[in-house]
Amino acid sequence: MGDDYFKSIGESIKYANHITDINFSKNRLTNKGLDPVLRSIKNNIGMFNQLESLNLSFNKLNGDAIKNLCRFLTDKSCDLKKLNLEGNNLGDQVVSELCDNIFSNIHLYHKIQFLNLGQNNISDYGASKIVSVLEVCDNLRVLILYWNKISNLGAALIVREMKNCRQLRIFDISWNNIGSCLIRKPTMDDIIKHGAKSKFPKRYMNVWTEEFKNLKQMNFKKPVTIGKTEVSEFAKELSEYFSQKDIYLVHLDISHNNIDIIDSELISIDKLLNINY
Repeated sequence: MGDDYFKSIGESIKYANHITDINFSKNRLTNKGLDPVLRSIKNNIGMFNQLESLNLSFNKLNGDAIKNLCRFLTDKSCDLKKLNLEGNNLGDQVVSELCDNIFSNIHLYHKIQFLNLGQNNISDYGASKIVSVLEVCDNLRVLILYWNKISNLGAALIVREMKNCRQLRIFDISWNNIGSCLIRKPTMDDIIKHGAKSKFPKRYMNVWTEEFKNLKQMNFKKPVTIGKTEVSEFAKELSEYFSQKDIYLVHLDISHNNIDIIDSELISIDKLLNINY
């Protein structure tokens, strides 16, 4: 369905007072079609106050669409709990803007429970912004990041922050670039070509220095080795995550990465070996 169709949908929404779940998945929706829909929802106060789920997956949304969506989300009358942006190929810069808006609006902290950013061309810079969402959204229960370009660094930062997310039940980071065989020294271009230093969470500002080119300067614990191969930062953080008490994660998907026996041994038998790092 094209944008003109969604303009007429927007007109109809003016009179729909009892809808709590809207699914626009797998259309050709762009900002031209999304804008009138969001405006109509906001104009219908009864609907706006009770809308809990918005599915915009597999459309053609861009930066302008996400800016409009951010204005929608940050309205204090918005009570949205589930946001699905899967398959829009948004990229780091657009995802970062979304995360910055969630991070800077306190009324969203306790509301967001479901966030799907799968298939959005997110690299480690975008992953670092998702960390800022994890810092504040203490009721987040589902985080889906499959089929992106997140490497060991970005995945490790996310898992490190997950230790404080006691409500998280589902975490999907499958089809990314994680694994001990992919360890390398990242270049600055890998992570800052789409972003601005000033918007990066302060607690991780040190990773934006030139020293970041050396993995030993990442502010993680010293490298662990099994045999002659270094374990990835992701495996170390995941192992530490599961060593905690009161972890209630029920679904973890790390399939279709490059995790080999080196990482899997640390994840699976870390407690038995009592490895100190």
